[in-house]
Formats: sequence, C-alpha cells, structure tokens
Amino acid sequence: MFVSHFETTSHSFLCQNVKCRNVFEVPLRRLLEVDRVVCPACGQRIGIEESKKKGAVRKDFDEAERLDIEARRKEKQE
Repeated sequence: MFVSHFETTSHSFLCQNVKCRNVFEVPLRRLLEVDRVVCPACGQRIGIEESKKKGAVRKDFDEAERLDIEARRKEKQE
C-alpha cells in the first residue's frame, strides 16, 4: 500500500533564538498547512512562507512529490 513521502519525511529546523538553538523536525504534511513553526524547546516562532515558495522547504516538497509519483508508478506496474 502506498504511503506518501509527505507523511514519512520531515524537514529540520534550527531555532533562531540564540539562547536556544534547538534542532527539531516537522513532518512535511504538517508544513503544507502552516506558515510558521514553533520551537518545541522555547516557543520561538519561525516563519516559513518564503522557504515554502522557493527555499529549502520547497525543495523538500518537490522531492517528496517526485518520490510519490515514482512510487505510484511502480505500484501500478505490480
């Protein structure tokens, strides 16, 4: 059964709070629905709108979509 890479892949973030600098991951599926993420350690908000349009998050979205298309193609062939 097909499971989307948007469900199984996460994007890593580095908290922008200089006193925190926590690294945390958020599943791609969740990033589709939000314009900012919140550091679980300190509550710092990180805007991701630009990254979703043309940055690292966009690259992750594009790669997950490519992998999903490939997986669906293979599943149909079986």
